Amino acid sequence: MDEGSLEIQGHSPSAPRSSHGAPSAPSASANTPSDAPERICAPGPGWAAATVRPEPAPAAPAPVKKGGKPPAGTQYTFFVGPGNNSELVRQTLERRPWWVLGKEDDPELNLKWLQVRQRAVADSVRKAGNKQFMNHLDGLSCIGRKNELYVNLKAHCEREKLNVHEMAPPTFIVSAGDNCPEYVEFSRVCKAMEKGRATIGRSISKAPMKPNGPADADAASAASTDEQSEVSEAQESPSKSKGDIPASPQKDTPAKGAAGQLPRKPTKMSRGDAITNSTTAGEKNIWIIKPTNNNRGNGIRVFKGFNAIEEYVRKKAVGSQLVIQKYIEHPLLYKRRKFDIRCLVLVDCNMNVYVYKNYYLRTSKSEYSLDNMQDLFIHLTNYAVQKKKKPKKGERELDEDELDEDDEQMEEGCNLSKEEFSAFMADERPGEGDADDILVRMREIIATTLQGVWKKLNPNREKNTFEIFGWDFLVDEDLNVWLIEVNTNPYIGCSSEILRTIFTGMLEGAIKKCIDPHFPPPEGESLRDIEEVDDSDLWHKIVLKKGDKPDKDD
Repeated sequence: MDEGSLEIQGHSPSAPRSSHGAPSAPSASANTPSDAPERICAPGPGWAAATVRPEPAPAAPAPVKKGGKPPAGTQYTFFVGPGNNSELVRQTLERRPWWVLGKEDDPELNLKWLQVRQRAVADSVRKAGNKQFMNHLDGLSCIGRKNELYVNLKAHCEREKLNVHEMAPPTFIVSAGDNCPEYVEFSRVCKAMEKGRATIGRSISKAPMKPNGPADADAASAASTDEQSEVSEAQESPSKSKGDIPASPQKDTPAKGAAGQLPRKPTKMSRGDAITNSTTAGEKNIWIIKPTNNNRGNGIRVFKGFNAIEEYVRKKAVGSQLVIQKYIEHPLLYKRRKFDIRCLVLVDCNMNVYVYKNYYLRTSKSEYSLDNMQDLFIHLTNYAVQKKKKPKKGERELDEDELDEDDEQMEEGCNLSKEEFSAFMADERPGEGDADDILVRMREIIATTLQGVWKKLNPNREKNTFEIFGWDFLVDEDLNVWLIEVNTNPYIGCSSEILRTIFTGMLEGAIKKCIDPHFPPPEGESLRDIEEVDDSDLWHKIVLKKGDKPDKDD
């Protein structure tokens, strides 16, 4: 099928429908396949055998050119897997009368929305082609796994002569055991910090990171062959030198000290040099250790000093993959509490990239302090962590229970909107930058991160998949923006009015970008007739200039 046409895969009104929305099969005898001719045997000599063919099934709707419409009464079917506010996804689709809920095992489904990418389902969707869409891209580990995210970003920055340590805190990818070169190097750095920083920066990252296990080997190999691409932001300044940070589109003159505004020149900085930077390292030898693939704060620990880290790593099974990252000791605080920023990113089936302008803040419930490294309610801002905070209760091991989307009273105080953050910045840091300046810097880091994995994410360029990501950032007291991690299947539970507004508009906009163009309303129906949703138009497109160009259609 050429790019100028769109094959409509919904159900035509002329086809009989079964109870779950799919066209009913023609009748046939119990021993005869429905699509096989029925053979009637000759009763005796002189009689000829006769063949009776069943009535053919109704023809599928003809392909419809772009801008055309399928026949009136056409309906598309979808399935939404349980969990992570599947009800909001269902409501978003059913706002369109031509979409109806189907059954999970219906082969004629037009959309499968699942919480995680399942290999068997992905293979089935791949074979279906443009008849069926799924909400997950292939190759997600290159950005969703914490170890591969850093390795790919670091390799890309080295090729482009960018400073990775202006985007991500110094990081070591280690394997538990005695023969891990990265852990040996980390041990040297961590011990040197306890004695003083005079020699820490000495050629720490001159040699390439060595693979420490299967996950590291794959990531390091892939990073070495990844091709380059460049990005710019649509409708922003068309040309900027590498390393420069564009000014906010709403301001003519950048304010002194504003995050995301002052131009930064590319600098060559080793991990050791970055660690000696007081903003990054602070005065204490504090590190955060994460598993490579857990979410919701599970398995994350914060330690001060080498001995505590050594004891923890030694207890891990040999070969266990860990991410050891320098803890940002001087974060920007909101009312004396730590926060991070969740920014939503969409990659559609044509590899167009969008950033949702309404990001939000996730705050901790406890006042920030470096006196207690084990109190995760101070140091982790994930809702899955903070919802477990009870009065006068200290840190405890996190369990694997599902998010409680009814716990709205607890969550309301742990979310801030972009508008509230802007007001806070105006009051607390006047003239030093605002929420839009932070967004400009986050978009730049998002673009650089995607450049580093552009050939690995959706490597086969499948045209019937898309993905919504959750990018997590931390802002320090000097208003530097740090990439923390990238989440697939980000939380979309409406556990506060702020999140309800953001996620409702975000999902409506995502469906408009990823689904509506491929499954247009039938004759007699129009997208203009459906209920308007606030903020569904806040997806900002980032345009690729070199490499795999996305379609120009926004």
